[in-house]
Amino acid sequence: MSSFTVSVLLGPAARGRQVRRILSVRYAPLLALLLSLPFPSIVAAASGGPLLPAPLGQGMCQAQRFADGSVQAQIAVKNATCVTATTVLGPVADHAHGAPYTAGGFTCKATVEGAGSSWAAAWGGAYYAYTCASGGAQAAFNWGRHYIYGSGGSGAGSQGTGTLTFTKIGHHLLPSVLGQGMCQARSFADGSVQAQIAVYNTTCTIAAGTLGLAADRAHGGPYTAGGYICKATVEGAGSLWVAAWSGAYYAYSCAHAGAQAAFNWGRHYTY
Repeated sequence: MSSFTVSVLLGPAARGRQVRRILSVRYAPLLALLLSLPFPSIVAAASGGPLLPAPLGQGMCQAQRFADGSVQAQIAVKNATCVTATTVLGPVADHAHGAPYTAGGFTCKATVEGAGSSWAAAWGGAYYAYTCASGGAQAAFNWGRHYIYGSGGSGAGSQGTGTLTFTKIGHHLLPSVLGQGMCQARSFADGSVQAQIAVYNTTCTIAAGTLGLAADRAHGGPYTAGGYICKATVEGAGSLWVAAWSGAYYAYSCAHAGAQAAFNWGRHYTY
């Protein structure tokens, strides 16, 4: 007797149980495969658990380095913004040094991580995995003092943060890495574009509304706007953001006291 004939003879409740058994057996291997994939933040959120820091190289927001040399990286957000994660939660984590805290309505707790953890390849020694929640909004990130991601393991480089480059005379912010802009890119009436926007101790409103408009008028030249002094370098083939641009474009760095903004501006945006 076929399974179809048996299912017809069974009552509705029994048929429902039979269908659930068949589906669970048929799709169990696929479910196990999906759960085994290396996306801890996605799996945790989908299963109803707390959001976890993003996998290495898949951060949803720009990493940042603080004045004391510590770094906030592998940032993940859910129903929250990168601005909140980096300008509200990150700086407080830098003061908390691994301790729990509350900021901007978010309650944040950390676990100590180290060798053998999901993000160990990016850190030298112990670091802290923070999870923050405020109602349905969540943010998660790693914070620590010995960040080595992208530095060849020596800890001397700073390109792993994707934001701050340190020099002998201080530091300046770089435009965001592709796909990780902290603010919305925008186009101007003349067809030019401001993109890969990064901010530090300032807002996206200033970066795009004040500095972006002035950059569109400056056309690669230096300028002052809103108290910020902005300078640009000409970029092109072989640059960090060349995949988003056709031909030459300009990488702007703007500073006003402790506040900084950086972005790329040009006329031939292809990203």
